[in-house]
Amino acid sequence: MRPKHQPAVEKATAFIIHLVRSDENATMLPSLRELSEKASVSLQTMWKAVKILHHQGVLSGHGGRRFSVTQHGREYCKTHAERIEQKIPAQTPVQTAAWLKVMERIRQDVFSGIFLSGNALPSIKDLQLRYST
Repeated sequence: MRPKHQPAVEKATAFIIHLVRSDENATMLPSLRELSEKASVSLQTMWKAVKILHHQGVLSGHGGRRFSVTQHGREYCKTHAERIEQKIPAQTPVQTAAWLKVMERIRQDVFSGIFLSGNALPSIKDLQLRYST
């Protein structure tokens, strides 16, 4: 069961993942405008979701307007769609806030170049030591 109040970018990313998983023969995604309308998110939010999936190697860009799904992307969507659909135990607000802070610090470290985009993150143990969790 998914949380009721998903952040918009997560919602858009999940929408794309489900779209790719449901149509295994599709090679190109619909336009960003069409995706955003179908997912009921803003165009800017859908663009952020597409950029995230593009940086993860799930999508390949075509002229900045159309994106195709990579082979890695198909495999990624299969595994991640299953994770999204699984029942995730509810977390307390304190746990959620703590995780959000850690995720934000990791994101900042990726953007600052401490962790290279596309490479695996350090082990959980190393991350726990780095972020004191």
